Amino acid sequence: MITFRKLQDTIAGTVEGKPFNMAKTDHNLAYLENAVEEELGAEEVLAYVKTSRNHEIALSNKYLIFKPLTNEYFLAFEGYRSKQAIPQVLRDIIENSYDKDIDFMPVIKAWALLLTNPRYTPKMAEYFSIYLATNFVDEEEVTRLMEEEDYDEKIARTLATYQDIALTQEGLLATYKVAEIVTWKYMMELQDDGSYLKVMNDSLKRIPAVIDTVTGEILEEEKFEKPDTKEEFIFTPAICKSGHKFYSGDQIGYIYQVGKMQYLPEEAPRNLSNTFGGGGLYIGGLNYVKGYRSSGTHVLTCFVSPADIISFQDQGHAIRVDALMPNNIWDETATLAGTYHSSDYGKMSEERLDVLVKNATEKGVSILEEQTNSDNE
Repeated sequence: MITFRKLQDTIAGTVEGKPFNMAKTDHNLAYLENAVEEELGAEEVLAYVKTSRNHEIALSNKYLIFKPLTNEYFLAFEGYRSKQAIPQVLRDIIENSYDKDIDFMPVIKAWALLLTNPRYTPKMAEYFSIYLATNFVDEEEVTRLMEEEDYDEKIARTLATYQDIALTQEGLLATYKVAEIVTWKYMMELQDDGSYLKVMNDSLKRIPAVIDTVTGEILEEEKFEKPDTKEEFIFTPAICKSGHKFYSGDQIGYIYQVGKMQYLPEEAPRNLSNTFGGGGLYIGGLNYVKGYRSSGTHVLTCFVSPADIISFQDQGHAIRVDALMPNNIWDETATLAGTYHSSDYGKMSEERLDVLVKNATEKGVSILEEQTNSDNE
């Protein structure tokens, strides 16, 4: 039995006791009226309702199209759709966001950026989906919430569970880089015999330890005087301490700095396989940080474009990229001289987004030809 009623913008109803909602359109109303008259089966009606919702979601965004024959969403622009269907993980985000009236344009941008990646493969899309679907549980925060806030374990775990790698409004990946502060500098010093010797000196001023003048007890450990701003910090990789040099801004070397783009030169080796190790700049999510962070290291927060992904590391939650943009440092009290927002790094006007999606779909499938062929089958 089918019952339904028209609301302001939707149609609410039941099919043999199962509730449904759908957009109030002339086509949907005509279908339901016919379904009641013809006494169509529940399975057929519910299948139509589901497909109708998919079309409704696709119609809400000019870059989306839904293909009912395969039950898939695709990027679409100017009569063409991408060959690659939107992965299930991203589809779930789109549909859940639509249901909650949340903007899902970041997903559209991220997927379009990945499709325009010159190294794109279906395997890359698979790993991309896995990484975005991965969560991180902060066990220390779970313990704190239980002991200090008196939450039970289930609620504490929910509150301390975060998305491993998040998407920014511009479709960029919000990632992390484990790095070490450079407190030294190499110099060539003139020796007594007239020769020069390479020596390593401090690049930051040392602050001596504070001791009890009577007992000799160390009250404060020796430390370095930190820069005033985070942009003045110089970092080097904490894990792999040597390798192919890369650019930081316009300077070639082996350093990372906040506020400057770090990127590989054209001739740098790149590991295109999803294996352990190999060429590329390494970043990752919160699980990656947990696995590699140790005493003396810092964590840089970085923006990364999906178009710059080289490959994924099958173990260790790492991603190899061509370029990254450090925008902040964890656990440092120094101030930021500038503000580095994803909208500055990956700012995307509607015109630029049109070009991006066009590039992601222009070698795809003609929607008109596809529909014509489908109608003739």
